Amino acid sequence: METTIEIPIIPFLTISLALAVAFVIGFVRLFDTYKKRINLEVDKKHEIEKDFERRLIEASLESEEINRNQFAMDIHDDIGALLTILKMKVTHANAHPEEFKNPEEIYEQTQFLIDQTIEKIRQISHRISPPSLQHFGIIPPLEELIQSINDSQQLKVQFTHSLTTPRFSSFVEVNLFRIIQESLNNILKHAQAKKTHVSMYEETMQGVVRLHVEILHDGIGLSQEDVQRILHQSKGHGLKGIFTRIQSLRGNIHFIKPSTGGEIHISVTSTDSRP
Repeated sequence: METTIEIPIIPFLTISLALAVAFVIGFVRLFDTYKKRINLEVDKKHEIEKDFERRLIEASLESEEINRNQFAMDIHDDIGALLTILKMKVTHANAHPEEFKNPEEIYEQTQFLIDQTIEKIRQISHRISPPSLQHFGIIPPLEELIQSINDSQQLKVQFTHSLTTPRFSSFVEVNLFRIIQESLNNILKHAQAKKTHVSMYEETMQGVVRLHVEILHDGIGLSQEDVQRILHQSKGHGLKGIFTRIQSLRGNIHFIKPSTGGEIHISVTSTDSRP
């Protein structure tokens, strides 16, 4: 004889519904907790990014102030000194003409000081904005910069390029030149390198020309982590200036630290991408 066990339908459905509701409530709470955690992480990331951007802006302003101070010092120490000496020479010649055997002696001394002043003005002007950069594009001033480094015998720099486009946006040329200039300056000051190779080439993708720069050296390299650590500290103004320019160009820069030496890889669009 078979026995049939009857399960009360209503209590069973009630318990099942209660379990389902409890599961849904638990899942919703879990999802809400997870969502809040994600939002907190996103907010924290945004705060870090804002802080990083603020530091870059501060570094850019500080870098500009340093450049202005350097410019003022160059004017005062070099040109100011030469003009002071020139004034003293002329004043003394007027007050004591008998000390000079002939007018040519005064002329030669004055001419020498004037020539020195003009040369100092030219040097300062070139440091601020190389004339060849305005008239001939990025390659000639880079060659001049690298030649001046090689002449100093502190670092041997080799430069190669395969650019076919004659000119790029002035905004791009100026900022890319400054990025390369500051990168080489950092290698000179900190990397203890003996040899450096700078190469440039262009690449066209979907009608957009991108400029690529590779800087390789045999000194002490930096990894991307090293650079990020420096950027978040109150030092490394040169690096911060580089990243500020990279951001303004909407470009990319990547530091690689192999077993020996260091590498810097830069990529920017060839047109002015400012909003």
